[in-house]
Amino acid sequence: MKKQTRAAVFFIILVLISINVAKVKAAEAALAQEIPVALVIEEDIINFTKGFPYISNSTAYAPIAEFAKSLGIIVTSKTNGDILLEKQEKSLLFSPNKQTVESENGQAQLLTFFKKEDRWYAPVRFVGEHFGYQVNSVFSSKHHIVRLTKDSKMPHAEFFKHNNFVLEQYYEQIASYFKPKIYVTFDDGPAPAMKQILETLHKYDAKATFFMIETQMRKYPELVKNMAEAGHYPALHSVSHDKDKLYGSSPGPFIKEMLVSQETLYEITGHYSFLTRAPFGSKPYLNEKYLDALVDEGMKLWDWNVDPQDWKYEAKDPNQIVKNVKQQVEKKEKTEEPIVILLHVRQGTAKVLPDIIEFLQDKGYTLAAYDPNYHISVNFWDDERL
Repeated sequence: MKKQTRAAVFFIILVLISINVAKVKAAEAALAQEIPVALVIEEDIINFTKGFPYISNSTAYAPIAEFAKSLGIIVTSKTNGDILLEKQEKSLLFSPNKQTVESENGQAQLLTFFKKEDRWYAPVRFVGEHFGYQVNSVFSSKHHIVRLTKDSKMPHAEFFKHNNFVLEQYYEQIASYFKPKIYVTFDDGPAPAMKQILETLHKYDAKATFFMIETQMRKYPELVKNMAEAGHYPALHSVSHDKDKLYGSSPGPFIKEMLVSQETLYEITGHYSFLTRAPFGSKPYLNEKYLDALVDEGMKLWDWNVDPQDWKYEAKDPNQIVKNVKQQVEKKEKTEEPIVILLHVRQGTAKVLPDIIEFLQDKGYTLAAYDPNYHISVNFWDDERL
């Protein structure tokens, strides 16, 4: 075989190997995705109040408690964290500490179940079949359902035909839930620029978190009310915003300013907030004493991991803020960390906010406000207590 021919064959082999490797990686990525699914019991689509069923790695998962109750199963949460499902002679005992599930005959086995956004999820097929249901994963031309049947005689095709409109509504309802969330935060408000910021957020159906200074809250109480009423999260950013007053040998002044801010916010909005942000960031100003004091007060601490330095560019070059957001978000996407963007209530920031939101929404993000019911830890100290 001539050298050129051998080289050509070798090149083709390399190309084929590369293609196969790419296909494998693409398949692995697809398997890792959470694919929303409608859960149907007999002929009824089950609606979940928080959390939704989905398929991951070819397995359908659903929130244990609501799913079980839809099957007429009694759900009991034990003091040790175990979850007991009971119906007639059948039972399942989920033990999160052991990652085992035990049936009514006393046999225990390892099972993949997990906590996601404060809810325990379990495999649909495992639970359904244990309690006597036939479980089928069924596709139509547009939708995917997991259907549990025992008495229904309605064929799957007929179910799709009669429930197409309801399924459309269901999938519209959960679409935003499966979009990745990103958190845009604004420091140092309220201030006049906040009015424009709130209008922009409303226009794009986006939510944000505002870390506010107590003296500014007293100066612009209507803006604080408008922000809270629009569904954004009001958080605390001290009274003085002064390093010399806040940080010293004792955390006392820092905690006192946060408590004063908390009371002022309550006076204005009737809303108690426990989320704080240390002016200039928690490092290096805070230490273990400060962190312990925050924990003792039941407070949480948020820093950030995307800083476009809008304070630096908002007057002279606002477009640089957008560039910095794009660059840092795309870099942060390579990690599995939640993304928290630091911005400030300033005119230049308000001017380019539409460009920032459009970039984030075009990437598929939902701009969400902090939710105290589903706290995520984002602080420079990696302190999970906060």
